[in-house]
Amino acid sequence: MNLGILYFRDEPLQVIPALRLRALIAEARLQGVTLTLLQSDFFDLDREQISAYCWEGENNWVTRLIHIPELVIIQGMTISQEQISLSKWLTKNRTIIADSGLNKDRLSELVAASTLSEYIIPTLTIDKANPTEFITRSLKHWGGGVIKRADSNRGIGLLFISENDGVWKLDSERQKLQGSLSEIVLHANRMIAARLKYRDYIIQPFLNSSAKDGRPVDIRAHVQKRRDGNWALTRAYVRVAEAGSLLPNFSKGGYQGELMPFLLQHNALCAENIKEELISVSIAIAELQDTVAALPLSELGLDFLLDENSKLWLVETNALPQSALHEMERARHTIGYAIHLYEKQNNQPVQLSSEV
Repeated sequence: MNLGILYFRDEPLQVIPALRLRALIAEARLQGVTLTLLQSDFFDLDREQISAYCWEGENNWVTRLIHIPELVIIQGMTISQEQISLSKWLTKNRTIIADSGLNKDRLSELVAASTLSEYIIPTLTIDKANPTEFITRSLKHWGGGVIKRADSNRGIGLLFISENDGVWKLDSERQKLQGSLSEIVLHANRMIAARLKYRDYIIQPFLNSSAKDGRPVDIRAHVQKRRDGNWALTRAYVRVAEAGSLLPNFSKGGYQGELMPFLLQHNALCAENIKEELISVSIAIAELQDTVAALPLSELGLDFLLDENSKLWLVETNALPQSALHEMERARHTIGYAIHLYEKQNNQPVQLSSEV
């Protein structure tokens, strides 16, 4: 079986982390698959050929013109008419994997209408006609809140507003302020006013999800489809913010940690139950999102908060999650699910290469 990975926007050898590449190459060989990195800048659909990087060992990639593989993993969006033509041809003539995400509004609507609605954080879209009054009313109702863009923006521009003994506090990546509720709301409104004219903002209750030392924490559950085509957990872990930061994202200098030690510190009596619930809910949400995806999903990264009452709250799902510390596990299931799709479509097993 031949498997190609196609990046539309980027040069694959530059954007795929080196450890991920090695993991994919190793797993492809172990599972009897020929892996190539496809280049969208040259292809001939009449001859069914495309330019590709082919691995020859010892960190040696060579460029060849090859027959378009039977199965293609597509990464990124098309940026030219030629790439659109290639994407349409692949969708019609090849088995493809092309994961795509849902924006926060669509995800919230989907989950809220299901039996998983208890995991959705209450969300309100800020009234553009009277934002000051709307924000004030929401903060009074919840006793605090988080203001953010309606579309995901990697945590950029978040405003955290909380209250303690009558003193209100606003925290952002740029500044920290204290004052009365009216002062804090006025300042928050000024910070988003210009963008609010052309972009939607939402407000949610402030949920305290933190480590023992007070640093913000969230939980990432990375789920993938496996060799048998079913969803399962690949890795669950906590992300802890750098000291002084509001965001636990790895890209923001945060740290990754093992899940169970954190859960045991948080609630020793319920740690195992929380873990089981996390796995069950993550798989259920992935299965639910899969039902509305344009093409079948192969993996998702789900982010949760764990509040002071040990309640899990879904923040968002990510179609292309990072996996810096579990590349081998991810690669094993990426290749395994690709084989599953190939065998399902061709009704024949993949033969293990004699080179393995």
